[in-house]
Amino acid sequence: MLKSITEDGKIELEIRDVHMGSTETTMDRYGKDPLIDVDVDVAVDATVGAEPNTTFLMDPSKQRELVIAGVKITIAEVMPYSITYTLENLNDDRE
Repeated sequence: MLKSITEDGKIELEIRDVHMGSTETTMDRYGKDPLIDVDVDVAVDATVGAEPNTTFLMDPSKQRELVIAGVKITIAEVMPYSITYTLENLNDDRE
């Protein structure tokens, strides 16, 4: 998550632990009768939890790529109030 952009173009990033829970089961998704009405709840929690978040400063003029948890982030441009970037899933087995 982008936390801030400094005046000299460095970006401060914060890594948050995201937890996702679902009440969906395999039978909910692949039940025998396709006309069954399924009620599923999904909860995503990206709030500050018991463990502290990791915050660090990155200088895109020296390093434009960062890999976190199998995702490569490439910084294309840093502007005063926003950044342009691409994401690439390095764990993608599809070819």
